[in-house]
Amino acid sequence: VPRRDPSPGGRQETSRCTDGAPCVCPVHPEIERRLTARKPTVTVDATGATSAERLAAECLTLMADQTVATTCVVFANSPATARAVFEDISAKSDSGVDVVLLTGRVREQEGAAIRSRLLCEVHGAPTSRRFVERPEASAACPECRAGRGTPAALVVVATQTLEVGADLDFDLLVTESASVRALVQRFGRLNRVGRANDRASAVVVLSKPTDKQDGKRTWPVYGDEPGLVFDRLIEAEGFEGSVDLSPM
Repeated sequence: VPRRDPSPGGRQETSRCTDGAPCVCPVHPEIERRLTARKPTVTVDATGATSAERLAAECLTLMADQTVATTCVVFANSPATARAVFEDISAKSDSGVDVVLLTGRVREQEGAAIRSRLLCEVHGAPTSRRFVERPEASAACPECRAGRGTPAALVVVATQTLEVGADLDFDLLVTESASVRALVQRFGRLNRVGRANDRASAVVVLSKPTDKQDGKRTWPVYGDEPGLVFDRLIEAEGFEGSVDLSPM
C-alpha cells in the first residue's frame, strides 16, 4: 500500500520496487488530484415525502447556490422516478438550464445521441471539459449540429444506465440511496478529476421504503441495502453534518 513521504516534493513510498528493493517514487500530479478530489456529502431522509420531489428540490437548491455555470447529475433508482424528477426540474429551472433525461427505457438511437451530446466539450460533461478553453463543435453532438450555443448550466437525470461506461465528470450530485456498489459508481461521476474542489457537493436521499420483509425495510432493486448504507452515512456525518466520500 503506497504511503505518503512527509518530506517536501510530493513523493510516495512503495513497499518494494520491481527488483525487490525499497524505493521512493514521485507522485504524478494527476493521480494526486484525483485521489484528493473533494466529495462533501450530506444525507436527506425523505421517507415521509415523495422521493422524486425531494430529489428535484435538492438539485435545484444546489444549482441555485452556484455563482458560475455548473453541471449536476441526479441518479434515481427507477425510470419512473427519473422521469418525474426530470419533469419537475424542467418545469422549475431557469431557461438557461439544460435538463437531459437518460434511462434504460430510452430508445437505442435516442440514447446514443444523448451520450454523444454528454461527451461533447461544448454541451456535455466529459472529464476533459475543464481543460478546454475554446471547445470545438462536435460532429457527433446533435446540439452542435443544430448550431446551439453552450448551455449556462447542465442537469442530467439518469438511472443505473449512467453509472458505468461514459467518462463523465459533474460538479454536483444528487442520488437516491442505493447499494454500496451502485453508490461507488455514482460518486465516481462527481468531481472525477478534482477540478471542482471549490464547488463539488453531493446529497444522498433516502426514499420511502416500499415494503417490509422479516421486519426489514426494503426498496426496489436493492432490497434493504439503501437503508443500511444511509444509516452508515449518518454515523459518518457525526457532529460535522457532512462527510467527504473522497476518493470514491
